[in-house]
Amino acid sequence: MGTTCEYFKLLADDVEFDEQYGPEAGRPDIAKRVTSDHWPTRFHALQAAFFLERTDAVNTMLSTMRSDLAANVGAVFVIGTSQRLQMRKAMIRVQHAAQAQPDRDINDLLGDPHPLEEHSAGSDGLHYYLYSPIVLLASPFVRGFTASRLISELAEMYTLVVLCPPGRGAPFDRDEVSWETVFHSGLPSLRNHALADLDWLAELNAPAAHIPAGELVRWWTGQLNELLTEATDLGRYRAEDGLFDARNAYRALRTLDRIIANCIRIQANAEDHVGRIAAAFEFFDLLPNLLVGDVAPRKIWASLADPSRALEIFDAAFARAPDAIRSVLRDRAALVADTLRAETMAAVVPERASSRCPCRQWCATRAAGHLRRETTASAPQHPPWIRADLPESAGSARQPHRTHQRRIPRARRALCLGIGGGPKRGAGR
Repeated sequence: MGTTCEYFKLLADDVEFDEQYGPEAGRPDIAKRVTSDHWPTRFHALQAAFFLERTDAVNTMLSTMRSDLAANVGAVFVIGTSQRLQMRKAMIRVQHAAQAQPDRDINDLLGDPHPLEEHSAGSDGLHYYLYSPIVLLASPFVRGFTASRLISELAEMYTLVVLCPPGRGAPFDRDEVSWETVFHSGLPSLRNHALADLDWLAELNAPAAHIPAGELVRWWTGQLNELLTEATDLGRYRAEDGLFDARNAYRALRTLDRIIANCIRIQANAEDHVGRIAAAFEFFDLLPNLLVGDVAPRKIWASLADPSRALEIFDAAFARAPDAIRSVLRDRAALVADTLRAETMAAVVPERASSRCPCRQWCATRAAGHLRRETTASAPQHPPWIRADLPESAGSARQPHRTHQRRIPRARRALCLGIGGGPKRGAGR
C-alpha cells in the first residue's frame, strides 16, 4: 500500500465552528432532553444537538463538555472528514449505477430517484458510526457517544467523539426494564450462563474504560484512514478485461459498512445472546468478500475461532498499536480463548462422548475445574481431536481411542476443532 489518505483528521482541542453557517433556529425540545437523568436519552439528545442546533449553541455545548471532562481525564474530540473520501465513494456509486444500467441515458438519471444512495447497508454521508466501536470498547459499560454535523453551505462534515472518564460514563443498569426483559423472561435457556454471563462480560471489558482517551482516538483515526485507503483503492477492483469493476467496488464498501454495523450490534446488545450470535455469524459470512482471492467462510471461522490461531492473528494485527491499547486487548483475547476452551470442554465434548467411554467423566471433571493434579500415567487415553488441550502420557500419546471415535461421525467431530488439533482425514474409519 502506498501513502495513506487522511480521510479523517483530528482537529485542535479548542476548535469551534463558524457561527455564520448552520441552522438559524434553535431547538428547545432538544435542550430539555439534554438534562435528562436517563443516560440513553441524554446521549441521544446530545447527538441531536450537535447535528441540529444553532452553531453558537453547539460551540457552547463543546466548551462546557471540554471544561467538565478535562478535569476528570475525559475528552472531547472533533474529527473532520475530507471531501476526498466523499468524492471517491460518490464516484464508485455513480460508476456502479452507470454499469448496472448501461442503456439508460444520462439525462434520464438527472432528477430521478437513485436507489443506490439509499442502500440499506450504509450511508456515504455521515461517518460518526465508525467511532462507535471505541466508545463501546468497555461494553456493557458505555464510555460516551458519537455524533455528526453537516455544514451544507461548505459541504463539510464533522464527527464528534466524547469519552467520559472511567466511572462517569453510562453504567449498565440491570434494573431498567425493557421489552426484552418482559418477553424473554422465562424462555428456555440457550446456554449455560455460569460459564460466561453478563457479569463475566463486564469484568472482561472493564479495563478498556481506562485506556487514555487521546491515545485511543488518535490510534483509531489512523486505523480508519489505513482501512479506507485500502478499501477505496480503485486498483483493487480491476476486472479481467482491465477495466474498473464498479459493482465489486460498491459491494466491498457496503460489505465493510455491514461488518462494522455487526460489530457495533454485538457490543451494544450485551444481553441479547441470540442477536450477538447472529451478528457474529454474519460477520464470518461477509469477511471473505473483502479478501483477495476465494476464501471460504469456514476457513475464516477455523482461523479466527481457533484459540491458538486467533491469538497469533491478533498479535500480528495489533503489533503496531500503542502499549496501553495492545496490552488491554491482548489480555482480553487470551481470557476469551481460555473461556472458549473451557466452555467447549464442558458443553460440547461431553455431549459427543459415548456413555461407555472411559474418558467421559475425566473430561467433565476437568472442564468443571475439579480435576486433581494426577500423574499423566493415570489419565485415560483420549482421541487426538481433544487431547491437544489435555495432559498426555508418554506411552499412549498417539494411541487413538477407537471406540470413542467410531461413535462420533466425522462431521460432528469437526465441531470440536476449536479446542485444538482436529481429526485427520480418514481417522476413525
